[in-house]
Amino acid sequence: MPEPMANPMAEPMAEPRALRSATGIHRAGRAVGAATVACLLVSGCGMFAGSADPASPGAGIAAGAGMNTEASQVDADFVHGMLRALKEFDGALAMAEGRALREEVLDLAAAVRATQAEESELLETIRQGWASPPSPAPAPATVLVDLETTTRLQTTAGPEFERALLTVMVDLQRSTIELARTEIAGGRDPAARALATRVVQSRTAEIDHALGLIVGTPVAG
Repeated sequence: MPEPMANPMAEPMAEPRALRSATGIHRAGRAVGAATVACLLVSGCGMFAGSADPASPGAGIAAGAGMNTEASQVDADFVHGMLRALKEFDGALAMAEGRALREEVLDLAAAVRATQAEESELLETIRQGWASPPSPAPAPATVLVDLETTTRLQTTAGPEFERALLTVMVDLQRSTIELARTEIAGGRDPAARALATRVVQSRTAEIDHALGLIVGTPVAG
């Protein structure tokens, strides 16, 4: 018996080779752009995710997070507060792809996400190295990115989305700087304090960069 003919609707059509190539080039360009922004935000490309340089500040912080490190309540509040902030803000940054129009905004969002991913790993390493982990302070009842802002990010695109994302980035990173400064002033764990110093530096650069992009955002209407 002859074999049944394949139903052309049963399988998705293959993506044209030219489109696959263009998409790959676009994604590669985005990765290069994000890496460039990341290097500009703080001194030294090795400070960001994906660095294989064992002498990078990130590697140094991780190496300093040894077992049986004594930690204070300030250290615990910093580490847990940072992990909470990074997790919540990552959701907002992830919305940039497909909603933001300017490459500068997309590159900044990608660079910040890469930085935060590395910081999350460092924070977990620091926390796991504590001999007697202090209990973190109760998490605030309020969220860092409120419902109104989340709704605006989810329902807008283009300049309106970009302005909302950049504004929440500035506000959140200012709060993160205050958290890091508290750690620098009163923390006990050397690795946590080193990371806090790096956070102040990177967030200050991110705020300056975001404010510049806000000024260049077209106003609707």
